Amino acid sequence: MCHTWEDHLWARLGALIGDRVEMKLGETAGGFWNPGSFRDRLALRARLESDVKPFVGQESDWESVIAHQLDELSDMAVETSDPVEDFLRRSQLGVICRKMKSLLIEVEDAFKDSEESLPVGSLRFFAHLWLFLNMINASNELSSTRIIEKYIEVLQQSGERDIVALYTSFLGHAAIRKYADFLASMPLGSPNSELDRALRSAVAYHLDVRLVAEEASRLSRDRAAKLLPPDIGKLPDLSQVESKQSLTDAEKHIVRSIAWLRFHASTHALIIPRSNEAIRWLLCHGHISAAIQLSADLPKADTNESGDHVHAIEYLLYRKLLALWDNLSAFEKIKEPQTALNWKRRLEDQIQRLFDDFVEVVTMDWGIESDESDVEDGPAADGDARRIEELVCLRRLFIPEISIRLTQVLMNMSTYIPSAVKLVMELVNLVADGKDKLHLDFVYRGRNRLPEYLLLVKEALITGMGAGGSDPLALAA
Repeated sequence: MCHTWEDHLWARLGALIGDRVEMKLGETAGGFWNPGSFRDRLALRARLESDVKPFVGQESDWESVIAHQLDELSDMAVETSDPVEDFLRRSQLGVICRKMKSLLIEVEDAFKDSEESLPVGSLRFFAHLWLFLNMINASNELSSTRIIEKYIEVLQQSGERDIVALYTSFLGHAAIRKYADFLASMPLGSPNSELDRALRSAVAYHLDVRLVAEEASRLSRDRAAKLLPPDIGKLPDLSQVESKQSLTDAEKHIVRSIAWLRFHASTHALIIPRSNEAIRWLLCHGHISAAIQLSADLPKADTNESGDHVHAIEYLLYRKLLALWDNLSAFEKIKEPQTALNWKRRLEDQIQRLFDDFVEVVTMDWGIESDESDVEDGPAADGDARRIEELVCLRRLFIPEISIRLTQVLMNMSTYIPSAVKLVMELVNLVADGKDKLHLDFVYRGRNRLPEYLLLVKEALITGMGAGGSDPLALAA
């Protein structure tokens, strides 16, 4: 009696093979066990010497009989708890009959129905069977890479990230995109050391680490874009932006998009232009904390990697602008100066340095002047035009804001440092000067911040006159 599928397999094939052996022995006139008559032995010798081949169809008929029996076994009901559709049993038949492709397609179809998805153990089996067929170049048996991709997803979900690169390397042309997608999907709280190790695993399994890093950077930006609200073209109100805000997930993805370019030397040349692009967008949309975090994460040594003077100048502009923003925030938090020895002198020096930093930032090259005759048509020209448009927006958002904030800081400090009022007047002269034309930046896209600034200037004049300066012109001199 046959109780298992293996019993049925052995019983049927054993009987067929036994019959086949007896038939072949009969063709040799009995062989050693049944020598036969002298005439039979002569006939056998003549047949062997003439090398007569079996008549056409003899071997193919035998293979057809075996294939028919195996096909019947595929639907054989047996006394077992395993269902008839058990993939492990059917895979054995598929290997024997060289008909794996249809089975693998059925396995892939099982992924489409979440209620009938394969157990992890079965998926692991088919993933490694897929790998084996791939390694022996049995590509005619492979329908697609869906099985190995699904197994990679299981590895990611179970935390076995260290071997994801190994399995991804078998995906051929899809390997770069798949591994980059894995990198972009890593938890946002992962430390940089873990990100670095994951990227460098690509090298161990012969993936192009430069292409992987670039694709991971792009996918991180795409993830951020999906989380950000739609851009309705409204200018952010920088006066309402807090100095230290927790980053949103979208902002973290933007910061990470640049981090992927830091870990390997082959992508260092991309850091400056890509970080400029990211910081420019963040600042134009009021994401200042994210821009500060992104800038702080970049090593200073990377500023010389781009080889492009324009990008280097823009990068330094953001460094100085964000440092000034941080310093203004620090001064705004001062409630009253310390009473330590020489505190007044130190505070006066700090205020002067703050003012000097402001002057350096507002008089820097913001990169918004271009010669249209030097710009050719095409995608590059469109990119340059968009960059200049963003830089104009950036300048006209930040020049008024840092001017107003610096004026407020100086006014608050004038209680302890009377000379701070004079710096307010120097700032007024700088804004009104026709050389840098800072006053033009106070009016932009229907927003005019000149009245707000002039009201502060008026208060500064009144404060200066109240402190003993009877001549307002002398204060501004």
